Amino acid sequence: MDASDPSVEEAAFVADDVSNIIKESIDAVLQNQQYSEAKVSQWTSSCLEHCIKRLTALNKPFKYVVTCVIMQKNGAGLHTAASCWWDSTTDGSRTVRFGAVNAANEAVTQQWLEIESRVRGAPPVQRTTALLDWIQPCVDTGVVPWLTRDLKLIPSKAARVRNSAAPLEARRNAATSLNACGTPAFMLLEHLVELLFELMGYGDPQQKAWALELLATLHARDFMTTAAVAFRAWTLFTACLALPQTLEALEAGGGFSSVSCLVQAAAMHVNGALCSTKYSRIACLLLLSRMNAGGMLPEHSAGAAAAPLPAPVAELVDALASSRLMPAAAEMLLEAPPVEESLLVRDSEGVACPQGRSGIDAHAATREACQALVALQGAWL
Repeated sequence: MDASDPSVEEAAFVADDVSNIIKESIDAVLQNQQYSEAKVSQWTSSCLEHCIKRLTALNKPFKYVVTCVIMQKNGAGLHTAASCWWDSTTDGSRTVRFGAVNAANEAVTQQWLEIESRVRGAPPVQRTTALLDWIQPCVDTGVVPWLTRDLKLIPSKAARVRNSAAPLEARRNAATSLNACGTPAFMLLEHLVELLFELMGYGDPQQKAWALELLATLHARDFMTTAAVAFRAWTLFTACLALPQTLEALEAGGGFSSVSCLVQAAAMHVNGALCSTKYSRIACLLLLSRMNAGGMLPEHSAGAAAAPLPAPVAELVDALASSRLMPAAAEMLLEAPPVEESLLVRDSEGVACPQGRSGIDAHAATREACQALVALQGAWL
């Protein structure tokens, strides 16, 4: 048959259509799911079933072969290969790699951008409604347990990258995984604590009580310690990644760009510094709020004898002290790895990226750290 014949065109394998079908089928099954070995068989069958059903609905004269592999991101490598003998004018093959963390991050980021555009310059009542539109789904889908799991992944993966005796592929996968899981975790935590604190100021009594309860969970000792350990681990990870010997080791044998990994990790480091310093600031302001509620601020307690701290105040003081959150935030802010400007990707106008965004985040993180120290000084005085 002539390749220009319309009938051949109609029967051709359209790669973009097939890719979209695969992505949508996987999204329908795995979106917002946490890895569970017990569910892998069910998920695999469902992905295959969705794909075959959608592909068959195209009504094209093909025999379809669909395979699906689901595995946990834990630093292990996966290599696959396929060989086919076909008519290159009509047949084809597509491979789609799905990352649940990346997909969730894209969805949350997109929603956040939409909410942010709604609240910009809006009066308090409209801001409260918009903030709840973003916070409520996060809470309903279990954002705190998800954040805890994601933050707990960072120290172990960072240790694997830093272990020069670990297998090369394991170190590469750990570095890639860190960039994937750090981004949504830091972004979510940063926005969540800030918006909840803002909701305490603008919300009605019921909303304020709800925000205060969730903030208390995010500032409990266990969660704060998990976050501080993750911040500290990220600082060590990027410091190790910036070493010439680490870059050379990860680059050995080809197939991996250690420089690209470093640029992404460095940008995420500055974003993490903003997250950690903002988290520290909100913690200190929450401490002041609890002290004020307990009549402990200077204007209430001048000349009074020392008394035992009220339980809410004592719990937050203990969480801040034992977690060492503020030193971890200071380390992230002060120890961002240097990246040569020549290594940065440039946009269409020649501006180095992510240098501009990183500079803004670093400036904001410095401001957050200063405000946290002022709040802490207020509590001390």
